[in-house]
Amino acid sequence: MREFCRFETVDLEQVGNRIKKIRLQNDLTVEQFAEILSVSENAVYKWQRGETAPDIINFGYISSRFEVSLDYLIMGRGDGDEPSPLDICA
Repeated sequence: MREFCRFETVDLEQVGNRIKKIRLQNDLTVEQFAEILSVSENAVYKWQRGETAPDIINFGYISSRFEVSLDYLIMGRGDGDEPSPLDICA
């Protein structure tokens, strides 16, 4: 019998912490970060608190603009620069 793959859940609070870390590492205010992404400051605050998450377009833009991997940004794997190995279910 085939085993089912277990998928990790996304912890929005941790995603928010990583977004805040990226913002601070780039010496950006919430206002500046929001302007770069063309979103409201309120959206950035909600992301940072883990209340909501960026949409896929903004995840991609944050990844590209700030040179961090999506794997790091969403799941916290790796250090942001290196891809992490995938656990492929057979």
